[in-house]
Parts: sequence; structure tokens; C-alpha cells
Amino acid sequence: MARAVGFRNVLVHQYADVDEDVVRADVALLDDLDAFTAAVAAWVVGNG
Repeated sequence: MARAVGFRNVLVHQYADVDEDVVRADVALLDDLDAFTAAVAAWVVGNG
């Protein structure tokens, strides 16, 4: 998740200078974000 937070900071604070190709490449590398969202979805289903 630390990489996701760092990436968010780039988007928030330097949005005018963000290259869309870089965004696509970075998002593709956020496997930990996929794992996190899967865990949250499983928790929601189990507690819903």
C-alpha cells in the first residue's frame, strides 16, 4: 500500500505534470492494491 500512497501523492500534488502513460504503467504495478481490494471485498461479503 505504500507504493499506492506515494503514487496518490504524485497525482494529487503534481497533477498538471502527470504523463498518462506513466500512470497506466504505475497502476499496472500495484499488485498490492489488488490484494487489498480483494481482502476488503471478501470482508464486506462476509460481514454483509
